[in-house]
Order: sequence, then C-alpha cells, then structure tokens
Amino acid sequence: MSTENITFTGRYAKNENFGISVEVLVTQKIICQISQDALQDIEPENRTASVEEQFTSHQGECEQIAAEKIQNLPDRIFIGSTDVLK
Repeated sequence: MSTENITFTGRYAKNENFGISVEVLVTQKIICQISQDALQDIEPENRTASVEEQFTSHQGECEQIAAEKIQNLPDRIFIGSTDVLK
C-alpha cells in the first residue's frame, strides 16, 4: 500500500477502554486485485474471454464492489505492547 501523506493532527483524547486515541489523516493509493475466478463468475458464459475483456465488460460492477470494500475499511488501528516491543 502506497501512503501518499500521513498527518498527525495533534488531536488526542483519553480512551477509557484502551489508553489514548490519536487523530491521523491518511491519503493513500490502494491496489484492488480481482481474481480470475471472480471475473469468470460475473459472466460464466464468457469464461473463455481474456481477463482484460472480462474486466472491461464488468468494470462498473468491479468498481462498485471495490468501493464497498474500501468504505468498510476500519477507521481505527490499535498499537499494543507487541508493536512497541518488536
């Protein structure tokens, strides 16, 4: 994953459950990999077409699935003892 920009805003707050929460803004490039099986499953009757043909024929559907997955990425990461002690 290529991170374009990481900015620690300086905002933080005590977190009663974990310790402290720190606000970070991240801009990144994400590579979405689509398996050949997934491409073939979109249109089974066109299984013999190239992956490029399968993708371009169903690019909108693939992008919608990718967008849903990206929107469901966690908005929190946790730093624990094992991270500090490595």
